[in-house]
Amino acid sequence: MQGPVHNSGPEENIWLVGGSSATLDLDFGAIVSVDGLAIWNKDSVFGVRDFQLLASSDPSFANAEILYAGTLGIQPDNANSTVPTTSERIDFQETSARYFQINAFNNHGASFVGLSELAFAVVPEPQGMAMLAIGVFLIGFMARHNRRA
Repeated sequence: MQGPVHNSGPEENIWLVGGSSATLDLDFGAIVSVDGLAIWNKDSVFGVRDFQLLASSDPSFANAEILYAGTLGIQPDNANSTVPTTSERIDFQETSARYFQINAFNNHGASFVGLSELAFAVVPEPQGMAMLAIGVFLIGFMARHNRRA
C-alpha cells in the first residue's frame, strides 16, 4: 500500500549497513501504541527486500511479537533528485511496546543493506482525546454562557 510522500532525496535520511542483512533496533524511550509503519526503502540495489518487524517490552526481544513479515518494493534511484519519493505503508493490529526491531533478511543484490526513512503511525492516547473533548465542551459552555449575559 502506498504511504506518505516527502520531497527530500533518499540520501538525506539513511540507515546503511555493510552486508546483505542487518538488524535495526529502535528504543522509543517509553511505551507507545502503534498500528502502522511507513517505510522509504533505500533504492533498487541497497534497499531492504525481505524483512520482519518485531515489537517488545524488553530490549532483548526474547518474547517479541511479530507485527509484520514481508517484502518491500524497490524505491526509484533518485538520490540526487528533489522528486517526491513515496513510502510503502504497512498496517498491522494496534500494539503497545517500547522497543521495535527491523530484521532485514536480504537486499536487492548489493554488499550493503539500507532504508531511507521510517515513520511509525502512533495511536493517540485515550486520556489525551478525553482531555481534548472536555476542553472543547468547556469552551462551548463558556461561549454560550457569555452570550446569555
